[in-house]
Amino acid sequence: MKKKMLVKKVISGGQTGVDQAGLEAAKELGIKTGGYIPRGFLTENGSDYSLKKFNLTEMKSTSYVIRSIFNVDNSDGTIAFRLKSSPGTDKTIGYCQTNDWTSYN
Repeated sequence: MKKKMLVKKVISGGQTGVDQAGLEAAKELGIKTGGYIPRGFLTENGSDYSLKKFNLTEMKSTSYVIRSIFNVDNSDGTIAFRLKSSPGTDKTIGYCQTNDWTSYN
């Protein structure tokens, strides 16, 4: 018998696009949210303190790479949605594969 895997928490770095859509969907479904976000609640569009409502932990660093590593290391799996190559997403997937983490992309 196959074991069901339930989503207990959605972890995200809060970046614009799919990252924020995942947080919004989780909140709508009553799923816990969290994750790490660069200092200043930094996104590609600047600081977005409205993301505090998702229980994101503000880091001391402004690095997106460090943020992504923390989020991968504190999750049970990583899902990447993309239509084209993205340097940040590519690095995250590479980190998952190098460290034998479960990833779906």
